[in-house]
Amino acid sequence: MARGLSKLQRFILCEARKSGGSMTNRRLLITYYGFEPADRYTRSYKINFDVGQIGRARYNAASVAVVKAFNRLAARGLARRVYNHGIYLTNAGRDMARSILKNVESAPR
Repeated sequence: MARGLSKLQRFILCEARKSGGSMTNRRLLITYYGFEPADRYTRSYKINFDVGQIGRARYNAASVAVVKAFNRLAARGLARRVYNHGIYLTNAGRDMARSILKNVESAPR
């Protein structure tokens, strides 16, 4: 059922479903790519990254991949795109995430 979705897109759907139906650009850079926030103790909604430590090319490539994945999920009707924020799952997106998670849980180990 999740044919044509990349590993990143499947991850986004599942993580968004687990966390109330949304995913932000910054949270995805932390959870999927493992980028460390520059200020780990910030209370601000805006998390900055040390691009020098990550590497400009790696940071730029990851940022572009996130935007493209969000746009593709929106184009498929699985999410509603909010620019400079992230996505909110649609009902179809929630259903797709549920089926992905169900297949993962029932897969032989």
